[in-house]
Amino acid sequence: MPLGCSRHKAAVYDRGGKQFLGSLDLITQVKYSRVRDDMSSATLTVDAVTPECTALLAQMEPNRHEVVIFRDGQRVWEGPISWIEFTSTGANIEAKDITYYFYRLIQTGAYDNSKDPSTPGEVTRNLVANPSFEANLTGVTVPAWVTLTRVGTVNALPGASGSWLANYAVTSAPANNNSEMYQTSAHASIAAMAAQEGWGAVAVRVRGFSGIRYATLKWECRDAGSNILASATTPMNAIDGTVGALITATARLPVGTTNVRWALRFFGTAAGGNPPVGSNAFTDSWIAALAPTQSDALDQVTPFFDGSKSSTPYFTYAWDGAASNSTSTRTRLIFTKVHQRLARIIKAEIARREGENPPVNVLPYGLIYTSGSDTQTRRSTPAYCSTVYEELDNMAEHAGLDYTVIGRRLVMADVHTVFHTTPEVSEADFRGDVIVTAYGMQMASVAAATDGNGVYGVAGAPDPYYGSWEVLVNSTNEEGDTSTTPTTPDPSVFADQARAALAGTNPVPYLVRLPENTSLVPGGRLSFDDLVPGARVPLRATLTARRYSMMQKLDSVTVTDSKDGEDIQISLSQASALDVPVTGSYNLADA
Repeated sequence: MPLGCSRHKAAVYDRGGKQFLGSLDLITQVKYSRVRDDMSSATLTVDAVTPECTALLAQMEPNRHEVVIFRDGQRVWEGPISWIEFTSTGANIEAKDITYYFYRLIQTGAYDNSKDPSTPGEVTRNLVANPSFEANLTGVTVPAWVTLTRVGTVNALPGASGSWLANYAVTSAPANNNSEMYQTSAHASIAAMAAQEGWGAVAVRVRGFSGIRYATLKWECRDAGSNILASATTPMNAIDGTVGALITATARLPVGTTNVRWALRFFGTAAGGNPPVGSNAFTDSWIAALAPTQSDALDQVTPFFDGSKSSTPYFTYAWDGAASNSTSTRTRLIFTKVHQRLARIIKAEIARREGENPPVNVLPYGLIYTSGSDTQTRRSTPAYCSTVYEELDNMAEHAGLDYTVIGRRLVMADVHTVFHTTPEVSEADFRGDVIVTAYGMQMASVAAATDGNGVYGVAGAPDPYYGSWEVLVNSTNEEGDTSTTPTTPDPSVFADQARAALAGTNPVPYLVRLPENTSLVPGGRLSFDDLVPGARVPLRATLTARRYSMMQKLDSVTVTDSKDGEDIQISLSQASALDVPVTGSYNLADA
């Protein structure tokens, strides 16, 4: 529907926005916002309630339930209820967007980004030398009455990697009760971890067909003489569903362990017994890793990786030897970008809320846009020094970050990254006067960022027309508390911060001011999907015989739906000449 012509409905959901609890009837007014670099809110007025709505209001609780607002049937705003005022005829309800969960979420970990970015990060090794059967079946052992082949029907096993699966097929009568399919490893890291009595974990994806219905997974520890020192076997896992199963097993490595075996055993029934002739199973994505603790070992095997996995902003992947026939490594990159730091913090801290029942359901919806302008950071903060929201807000204020929430999706990008550009608008797209103001005090052509102790970075140059208008930025806040500031600050980071400080300062900033109650004209050039704070808005206007053509940045959107209909107001500020196009994106869950 065109802007200004739609109607809204609202409903209440349980935490996480998945479980529907009921509709809010007879709403007399809905008002909600989308905001750049701030928490947005929504207010609803419910009058003359029905018995069903009365029962729903009696059930609603702030900090547990959420409001979801629909515009012509599409979810456009949602978040946890923060305040309810009950009246004799209904209720007034206030809700915040999903960053409200960050507002009351303590940053319990220490996050140090002060290291040289060339320093290697944490390395995890997948000890399985043939993890996804992409090249051959080398190193895989099965009973003589089983035929093992490679098949290309990867979609038959959800979660599989690469282009091939291993097909375990029972082709003749079993000669014994051992239906194991196994791989082994004698990697040097096994003996080293066993000396610490550390842990190992293994994970395998598998799906049974035509009589193979169950499977177990075993981790077996052996010494140099092949004597079994310890083993651990999982309970029966049903594997004959439409998606199969991901089976994981762990074991503590006794001192003296030098090699291990991972064995997948198949059964026809839950009571045991070999699978029947003619049955088969697909398996893929074998991964095994070591760590000092059981929980850390389990963390290393989910999600699956091998040396063929594509690099991300957080990890690089490599084979130790031949591709698809050797162990492989995942190396965590040192977090040098502002968005990388924040993604790591949010993912780590929100995990305890995602573990609740129901979960807050924030992690799956985070989206980060990247570009060549992404600002660096060397910020280092100790545990329990702030909330996650304070960290997010600090990075937006001091470190060149933009963030907003659209529906349930948290969107983050560098302040210079252009991730969306709307159609061009003019004064004809607004009801009421458009006022353009030039702010000389906000203009700068040169910026320097400093720690106040002689370390600094400079960006920009004297402008040929305006000359050299300079601004000095103290970057202490970006670097964190003095107790955690790096002992050898990196000048390149301060130069990055200086560059961020020049955003929107040259030429002289022209601010488009829309007086109060100035709204978008219904049926104008913009669609509702264009109204994303942080998006660029080309503006053309002729005022007092002077023609303006400038790129603006959408700062906020406020939508009101009442008896008078839908009204949409926006605010804009000048975009930067340093803006660059988006080059990529990644999901918060993949950080």
